[in-house]
Amino acid sequence: MTEYRINIDKNVLRLLGAQLYGDTPSIIAELVQNAYDADAKNVWITVNIHGQSSIVVQDDGIGMTSDEINDRFLNIGQDRREKYPLSPGGRKVLGRKGIGKLAVFSLAKVIDVASQKNNLFSACRMDFEKITRQNGEPEDIASKVSDDTTLFFKEHMTGTVIVLQQIQKDIARSLNYIVNKLIRTFDVNSENFKIYIRKNNDAFAELSRKELTFTERMDTIVTFGDKFSHMIDEVRANEISGDYKIAKRYENLTTEKQFQIMPYEIDVMDKNGHHVKRNFSFEGWVGTLQDRSSFRSYIDKRYVSEKVTRFEVSLTDNRITVFSRGKVGEFDILPKVQTNRIADAYVIGEIFAEIFEDDELADMAISNRRGYDESDQRYIQLIRVVTNVVAYITRRKEEINSKIKKDKENRGALDVKNRFLERAPQTRKALKEKLSIDEQKHFENELLQFGRAINLTNSTKRIFISHKTECKEFGSFLIRCFELVGMDIKSNIIFSATAELGVPHGQDIYDYLRNCFRDDLYVIFLFSRAFYNSNMCIAETGAAWATNKNYSNVVIDMGFGGIDHPINNAKIGVSLADLEDDELILKIRNLIKSTLESTEFTPIPNDNFIENKIKEALNEYKDRLVPPKYLPHRRYLATPVCPECGSDMKLIYNANEQLVFSCVARKCNCEIEAVIDS
Repeated sequence: MTEYRINIDKNVLRLLGAQLYGDTPSIIAELVQNAYDADAKNVWITVNIHGQSSIVVQDDGIGMTSDEINDRFLNIGQDRREKYPLSPGGRKVLGRKGIGKLAVFSLAKVIDVASQKNNLFSACRMDFEKITRQNGEPEDIASKVSDDTTLFFKEHMTGTVIVLQQIQKDIARSLNYIVNKLIRTFDVNSENFKIYIRKNNDAFAELSRKELTFTERMDTIVTFGDKFSHMIDEVRANEISGDYKIAKRYENLTTEKQFQIMPYEIDVMDKNGHHVKRNFSFEGWVGTLQDRSSFRSYIDKRYVSEKVTRFEVSLTDNRITVFSRGKVGEFDILPKVQTNRIADAYVIGEIFAEIFEDDELADMAISNRRGYDESDQRYIQLIRVVTNVVAYITRRKEEINSKIKKDKENRGALDVKNRFLERAPQTRKALKEKLSIDEQKHFENELLQFGRAINLTNSTKRIFISHKTECKEFGSFLIRCFELVGMDIKSNIIFSATAELGVPHGQDIYDYLRNCFRDDLYVIFLFSRAFYNSNMCIAETGAAWATNKNYSNVVIDMGFGGIDHPINNAKIGVSLADLEDDELILKIRNLIKSTLESTEFTPIPNDNFIENKIKEALNEYKDRLVPPKYLPHRRYLATPVCPECGSDMKLIYNANEQLVFSCVARKCNCEIEAVIDS
């Protein structure tokens, strides 16, 4: 029997293994990355959600002997690039620090590793509890592997199979989330490396980044480097009117002062700590989508046949992702480069910075491999360049939106004027007979202005969703329900959490909302424990009560008894605290119908149609409908003084998810347990 030993302190494994990073796609990505480094041409991922859930990752790479499993897979913290900078097949390896495997224990408590190389078969089982609690070692299971694993190695002479068991998360509800994140994690898809995924025993579907046809819905884009210049032509050729889009290469912007020609020389540290000069540049693209609904436009793209599982490929949010060496280095740098314009909500981009993973330079990736050292000059320069480009495209985007709005208003007003003149022939005849040409023009101009006023009046929004920022996803879910049943959400809904449904650019939020609270406005309150932390939310409840009685109550992380007066907490509403409630669909349907009837929406769809659309929206959003953590936060909330250094303390959730008062002083780690009195 082969002896397997995991090369790491068991306490470190227990403390870090379950906490390194917890999202399922990132953990699966670590295993896919290992397959790439093993020269695999294909990786097959099976997500079993029937009975005891499990995840199986198979690859046709070079495989491992039992010694190599000990030396490479079970040797945690080994600098892989220092020892093996290239795979046997000549690939630049993606892995580096060798600690990513620890993260697997945050998803599964039992991990089976089986591998075959040179006709030698090896397999071991890592039981997290036995290893960390009983000081055990991995168990040899070469004679105990499943029939599926045995069959795999009959079909493939070499390769590795990893089975994750005793899954700690609800992977059945997050399958599409896994697919969507994986498809945006790697940039190595080619004929030499393909990734497949399936649910249960369905046929496999290939994950391909080719399906992410961003340019079909983009109205602005700036590309970096020759590799992505083709996207300029794709944006120019999409269905958006040429009057409402801009597409340029970064190289063409460098005539403006703030844009620096790349490459340019920077001073960086090499892997030995010496200052060296390097040419800095990167490739990629940054732009904006036409509207927020474009992020959902990819849902209907089928990249598999009818015989296999249909996964939804969708973009649920906007971000700028940084890739290096064929994989994601930092999932989103947009918060660091955004301009605080409304148009930031439409920005999307992908940056490919190979200099970030240059083996001759200092390793700038942080320990969990999910970001970079922000003090490194390579990172500083990338952020500087991208910030300037984001500022440029968001200005252009707002100019485009202003032009679209103005043109729409003019068309609407002209339509009102023309319909009036067409339907009043006697008036038109009298105008020609009794007024001079100048007087006729003056009258038609006044009629046009009247038409503009009528057009704007008709577009007054009728539904207001009052919420705390932390509950944005719950509001977006309800909006999606309204959209699916046929409502024009842009014309009817006010929801300040999104740019296209929020306060118009240039308007004061308080003036805008004051004008919105009319007696025909229907208000949907999203009540959470954090709701009453907000002065704005409290003001909205008073305004709704004072101006009308048309409102519905939705509670997120509390009961209806937690709703304060003047709002009637006995009013029938919806609780989104329990998504498994058997009557949830019925309750949401009643909310949707009540809102449609109160706003005189016609025609109102039948109950079955509404319920099916609610289920569709719930399927899209269920992974994001997570109640926010509650932190009491009012201006005069009493807080203690640090007993160790005398500094102020603030209320936070610490690394162990405990609510504590934490000292604000950098060098002080004092924490005091806090309890919320319910």
